[in-house]
Amino acid sequence: MATTCGSRSQPPRTIVPCEDVVALDQTVTPVQDVPSMRIEQSARNGCIVVTLTGDLDVAAAPRVQDTLLKCLAEQPDAVICDLAAVERVDPVCASLFAAVAHRPASAWPDSSVLLCRLRPAVATVLLRHGLGRLLPIHATLDQAFDQARSRPPFLRERLRLVPTLDAVGTARWFVGEVCRRWQLDELAPTAQSLVAEVTTDAVLFESGGADAMDLRVELRATGLLIEVQSAGPRLPLAGDELDGDPGAGLEAVRRVATWWGARRQEDGRRVVWCVLPHGA
Repeated sequence: MATTCGSRSQPPRTIVPCEDVVALDQTVTPVQDVPSMRIEQSARNGCIVVTLTGDLDVAAAPRVQDTLLKCLAEQPDAVICDLAAVERVDPVCASLFAAVAHRPASAWPDSSVLLCRLRPAVATVLLRHGLGRLLPIHATLDQAFDQARSRPPFLRERLRLVPTLDAVGTARWFVGEVCRRWQLDELAPTAQSLVAEVTTDAVLFESGGADAMDLRVELRATGLLIEVQSAGPRLPLAGDELDGDPGAGLEAVRRVATWWGARRQEDGRRVVWCVLPHGA
């Protein structure tokens, strides 16, 4: 099952020098040690805090990635990476945090990944590689907790669609109504445009017969998520790989959405999704 993902540029965040260490109300437990890095984790207020000490280099990166993925699998409110004791980041490893947060194995990020208390040298490397556009970065641990606690309530709506071009208009109307009920009027025009692109792609790309397509809209901390599951598996042509790549008609999704992707499920159905950030 292959997945493609993209991201949209946003203004870089300002990094404030980190404060003194903030004590957690849970005992810190060592997780992994490598020569250049010590990894510890602890829990607080529904979040998991991963504290890194040392150098984030190619030797430490696999252990750090494995730890973060295991933390995300527990579905906390957020995984907060405390980097106050990280002295150096190898530029080769600069994309590790974003890759974990937007991992292809998930339809979208189920838990937030936040960074806090970066040293100036570490912040310089991460911002140079665009991390400030992809993940929240905070000056203090308390600020990271505050953002995790301010996540909006989980909301979800679903609609089944007949796989014809008439479904495009129905999908636009449905998303507009959902945005109105959720008081997201400012997102409605863009969300309607995106769902039209995704629905059109599902109808034209697939040959699903009489089965219905599924449209799902969710509101999460990362933004408004739109997902369309195709009516059925496409019959591959000679030399054609059933890889789930987005069709050529998704240019608007690539330009506007913060994240987007496509995947194949075990039953062969194709799912295309995108995330529209709050205030877009």
